[in-house]
Amino acid sequence: MIHEKLRELRKSRGISQEEMAAGLHKSQNAYSLIELGKSKLDAELVPEVCRILNVTPIDLFSNNNTSFTFNDKVENGYATYIQTVNSTNMETLNLLKIELEEKNSTIKSLLHLLNSSS
Repeated sequence: MIHEKLRELRKSRGISQEEMAAGLHKSQNAYSLIELGKSKLDAELVPEVCRILNVTPIDLFSNNNTSFTFNDKVENGYATYIQTVNSTNMETLNLLKIELEEKNSTIKSLLHLLNSSS
């Protein structure tokens, strides 16, 4: 899960929750909820998370602990690398789709409430 990966990457780089939260312009408590899986990581924060942790989105969303270097891409075959990238991209897109569907549902509910109160 992404929250576990965030915690693992942050700790492995010696970054405190306070430092991470400050870099994302969030409170330490708000960031803590993301790492606990009680709050979702907003899609717009992904680039900043990757910058702070010095990882690519592929590394952030991959289900394993491997990070692909150029040599890995050459040695393991470019096709295998592309398959992994595509798989990771699909996972990322699915997470973004779920987030957008939830926000869309919230907007529809609010519009319904506004229309019914008029």
